[in-house]
Amino acid sequence: MIAEISRPDEKNSPPAVAAMERRLIATANALPEIYRQTRVYYDHFFDNRLTIHTPDPHFDAAMQWAEIAIDQAKVRTDNETSLVAGWYPSFDSTRPGFGWYFGRDALWTLYAVNSYGDETLAKQVLEFLAKRQRADGKMMHEFSLTADNLHGDFNWATLGYEYAAADATPLFIMAVADYVRTTGDLDFLRVHWNELKKAYEIRPWPPARQLSQNTSLKSSQATGRVTGPMLSAATAMAALTRLQQSFLPSLYGRKKTLSSRRTRCSHCGPHITSLLTGASAR
Repeated sequence: MIAEISRPDEKNSPPAVAAMERRLIATANALPEIYRQTRVYYDHFFDNRLTIHTPDPHFDAAMQWAEIAIDQAKVRTDNETSLVAGWYPSFDSTRPGFGWYFGRDALWTLYAVNSYGDETLAKQVLEFLAKRQRADGKMMHEFSLTADNLHGDFNWATLGYEYAAADATPLFIMAVADYVRTTGDLDFLRVHWNELKKAYEIRPWPPARQLSQNTSLKSSQATGRVTGPMLSAATAMAALTRLQQSFLPSLYGRKKTLSSRRTRCSHCGPHITSLLTGASAR
C-alpha cells in the first residue's frame, strides 16, 4: 500500500492539493521500478535468513511463509522502520485492523525475528521503541502511522493510548537481551544502556510474593508506573542481570566470543543449524 498525506504545515488549499497530486503521480510513475525492486528483494530474501529442510516440505514452506508474513508487517514512516501489529478490515472503525505500530506485539515478534536471523529489522524495531520511551522509563504501547503529524491541542500524547500496556516495559528489556545474545551487537547495548536502566528502574515493581502468580494487570492500570504482568517483570529483572553479567565486561574492553549452536531435531533427521550470527541455516 502506498499513500500520501498532507504535511503538518500544509493547509487544505489549492496549492497543497496540487502538491499532493504531484506526489501521487510521481509515485504512480515509479511503480514499475518499485515492483522490480520488490521482486529482487524477495528473490534474495532467504540468502541471509533461516531456512530448514526436513522430510516434510509443507512444514519447510510454512516456516518460510511465516518469515515473509512478519516481514510484510514492516512499515516505514519518514526514515524509521518498525513492525505494525497486523492487517485487517476497518469495518466501522477508522483504524485498518491493527495496522499501526504496537510496542508489545513487536517485542514478542522479535523473538522470532532474532531466531531467523534478520538483525537489521530487530535493531530497527528496538531503536524505534527506544526513541519513544517515556521520561520515567515506560515503553510505548501503540503509535499511529500518522501520530507525528498531529499537532496543537489534538496530538497523540493527549489521547491516552501511547503507553497503555502492562508488559511493554519488561518486554523491551527481554527483547534487547535476546537480540544481544543472538547477534553479539555490543555497540547497540552501549548506545541504549541508559534506556534499559530506566526501564528496569521504573517503580513500583510488583511485590516479590506476587512474582510467582500468573496474573496480569489491566491496561487501565498500566497507564501509570506499574509494568506487570508479574512473570514478565521477574523475567525482565533476570534478563537485565544476565546482560550485566555476560556483556558488561565486553563493554569495557573484554571480548566475548559468540559461537554457533547446532541442534538435532529427533523427528526431522537432518541437522538444523541456528547461527547466533544471524546467518542462513540450510
